[in-house]
Amino acid sequence: MKFIRPKTPPRKTSGYLIIESDDSNIGDYTHWYPLIEKMLYKNTQWAGRRAISCGFNVNTGTLNTDGKMSDSNIKELHKNNYEIMNHCRHHISLGRFKLARGASRGDIKLLLDSTSNSGLQHLRNAGYIYTYKLFDGTNAEIVKLTDYDTSERSVSLKDPLSNSFDSGASFQLSDESMEELVM
Repeated sequence: MKFIRPKTPPRKTSGYLIIESDDSNIGDYTHWYPLIEKMLYKNTQWAGRRAISCGFNVNTGTLNTDGKMSDSNIKELHKNNYEIMNHCRHHISLGRFKLARGASRGDIKLLLDSTSNSGLQHLRNAGYIYTYKLFDGTNAEIVKLTDYDTSERSVSLKDPLSNSFDSGASFQLSDESMEELVM
C-alpha cells in the first residue's frame, strides 16, 4: 500500500478535543494548561473557544504538596472555565479484594488476589489513616495497614489477626473509613 500525501492538509471544521489529566500533578498546570490555552486560539475554526478542554482530576489529599498543584492553581483553572473533577482525597479504592491465601490468627501479612490499581499504593501519603474490614461469612475483623507490596500482592497489618480467614475472604475499606473518605 502506498501513502499519497494530500495537496492540502485537511482542516477540522467541527468537533471537540477533551484531554483528561490525573492525580493533580503540577505538570497538569505547568504543561497542559498553557498548551491547551495556546491550542484554543490556534484551532478557532472548530466550534468556538471551548472546543478544546481539559478535565483536571484532582486528588485533594495531595494538593499543596511536592509535585502537585496548589489551591491557587486549581482556583485559576476554575476561573478560566476548566472542569475540576473530584478524584478522591487519597486515591483509595472503594472496591473489594479477596484473600489469595488463607490467613491464620496471629498473621500480620495478608496475600490478596490483586493490588494493582487498587489505591493501596497511595496510602503511604495518607499515613495509613484508614481501616479495612476482613470478613468471611459471619467472621469479621477490622485491621489497620502499615505497608503493602504490589509485587507480591500483600498488605502488612499493624496488629496480628485475632481470627483466621479462609482463602477468598473479602477485604475492603471499613464502613467508617469509607464514609470518612467520601465525605
